[in-house]
Formats: sequence, structure tokens, C-alpha cells
Amino acid sequence: CVWQMMRQFPTAFEVNDTLLLELVEMAQVCKFGSFLFNSESERRKAGVHKRTVSFWSHVWSNEHLYRNTHYQLYNGPIFPETSIRRLYLWEALFFRDCTSLPSPKDHCPSFALDKALKDKESALKESQKEAAALREELAAAKSQHSEALNQLSTETRG
Repeated sequence: CVWQMMRQFPTAFEVNDTLLLELVEMAQVCKFGSFLFNSESERRKAGVHKRTVSFWSHVWSNEHLYRNTHYQLYNGPIFPETSIRRLYLWEALFFRDCTSLPSPKDHCPSFALDKALKDKESALKESQKEAAALREELAAAKSQHSEALNQLSTETRG
């Protein structure tokens, strides 16, 4: 939709279609934490900002790549033509070579977060098993201690 508007109004947007393509591709390959989880709240809870780079930081540091050099300030709203005759196929998106995109598993923070979570869950289960074994050992020691006290009490009476 944005690309269609950019095509009809090539000077109305401060950014170019390179930014739109980058947005689509980076959302798919999971290179930036900005696209993980369903909300900013979920990203904060997972600590994504501590482990990943923001897509927007990347954009700001490479602003020259995404700037529309033909941009002109518009004083009012723009009204696109919505006729089917004015809609075009975005060839740069739909005919791009996707084989050059890196696999998400190569660098996707969500895969690392999932692995870290599974590792922690595994460690928790192991700790719970150890705690259960220690509880049994403690119960056995209390039982032996109680028996020893009873035996000592019986011997001192008798």
C-alpha cells in the first residue's frame, strides 16, 4: 500500500522504496529485535533490547541510503487514485532474489532466546530433581535421628 502511494506521489515521502524493501526483508530474516514478539511490552519482558539491535537504529545510522532525494513538503493530505488501472506490481519486492537472504537460524535472536529458555527449563527440572532427592535424604536423616533419640531414651530409662 505504501509503495503504491510512493509510486503515485514520488516526491511526497521522505524515504525511498529501499527502506520498504529492507523493512520487509529484515522482518522475515529476523536480524533485528524490532520484529520479535507481538508487542513492545513482550520485547521488554524478554529483554530483547539487551541482546539485539533495533532496526530503527540501523536506519538512522544509514539514513543516507533511505532518503528520497526528490522529497518535497506537501501542505495537505494526498489522495491516491484507487482504480485498478493505477495499481502496479512491485517488481523489486516480488521478483527479488530471496536466495541471497541469510537464514533466520543463522542470527535470529528469537532462536537464541528459545534455546536459552529451554536450557533454563532443563536446569530447573534438574534442580527440582536434586531438591526432591535432598528432601528424601533429609526425611531419612530425620527418621534416623528420631529413631536414635527413641532408642537412647529407651536405654536411659531402662
